[in-house]
Amino acid sequence: MKISKQLFLILIFLIIILVGFVVYIVTNYFMNSPTLTSEELEKFPILSFLVVGLDESSNVQRTDSIYVVLYSTITNKIFIYSIPRDLRVRFQYQGQLIYDKINHVYFKRDIYTLKSLLETLLGMKIPYYVIVSYDALSSIVDLINGVQIYIEEDMVYTDKAGNLFINIPKGFQTLDGEKALEYVRYRSDEEGDIGRIKRQFNLIIKVVEQKDKLLTIKNIPDTLKILYSKLKTNLTLLDFYSLADKLEYLSINKIYYEIMPTKPLTIDNVSYLVPLTVQGGNYAQYLLKKVLTFLNEKEITYENAITVEVLNASPQKGLAKLVRDKLLQYGINVIYYGNSNNSSKVTRIIDRVGKLDKAEQIGAIMRCKNIETAINLNAGVDVTIIIGEDFNMSFFDN
Repeated sequence: MKISKQLFLILIFLIIILVGFVVYIVTNYFMNSPTLTSEELEKFPILSFLVVGLDESSNVQRTDSIYVVLYSTITNKIFIYSIPRDLRVRFQYQGQLIYDKINHVYFKRDIYTLKSLLETLLGMKIPYYVIVSYDALSSIVDLINGVQIYIEEDMVYTDKAGNLFINIPKGFQTLDGEKALEYVRYRSDEEGDIGRIKRQFNLIIKVVEQKDKLLTIKNIPDTLKILYSKLKTNLTLLDFYSLADKLEYLSINKIYYEIMPTKPLTIDNVSYLVPLTVQGGNYAQYLLKKVLTFLNEKEITYENAITVEVLNASPQKGLAKLVRDKLLQYGINVIYYGNSNNSSKVTRIIDRVGKLDKAEQIGAIMRCKNIETAINLNAGVDVTIIIGEDFNMSFFDN
């Protein structure tokens, strides 16, 4: 018997509905996974995710990158909190409490132990997790036909034991999936692991800029295939669907980035990092309280959001962070702060995108008249602030 085209389409539609229902039952009831509905997206102003990048180049699967991502459903702002791999933590292993680096927790225990440790450390619940393999990252970059990034210096490194062979020349490069992995795994420059974290964030920005390519009718099947075959997560298909509506509002000027503040500690010739404290308390929790307020603030001081990086080129330590905290009060999106590779006598405000008015607004806030243009679209920011020896925090209040 010949089935009409209309009936065939109806049958296909019913099959899709049935499959979706089965997926819902299995993933949400039998696996007890939390589910994001449109009502929950409105009810809970902040959603928290643990996102880890998994290095599968050896038999030991270490979490090469660890992020806690906070997303405001009200303002669509995103805060990415990078957790250093060498952070010293304590957890149960083989029947006893041990101290180890946090990037070993996943291999020695599981994602739930890692999530629980971070919940305790940050003083907040993190319901959702996403485990991203390097293979998934490579596939996503290839799907958007690569990313163009300016390489500041030749990147050459070989580690045969780790199956790592990096060779990327200086200058503008269009990186395919394989080269993008080399870019984010490289850490043989002066900044070491901090430089690697900055490159990871830069790649995230480049992918976000091309998010529309992932959501075209042509690429949606491949995008879903990558999500479900190469990601491990307790988010369900319905969760991804609920979040998909928010993607169109995602932009780089709403992404805020921070590396967890730590200090070095050496025990038995092993180098660790430990969290900073403020007034005897946990600095990470103190910072997050400020960030949660920032994420839900709808009003921004200036009509156009400005993304900024702050680089301390003075001998006075800690200035970059102090400037970042002050700019945050003005609604300025400081996505990175840290030390400059070079020293500077004077404070400079540098326009990176050819929009001098944005640099001038920052200059007005900081009472700085040294404003210049040096376009670098791959910097990922509108303005770079170089803090020189002449800078004084009292400038903000004059």
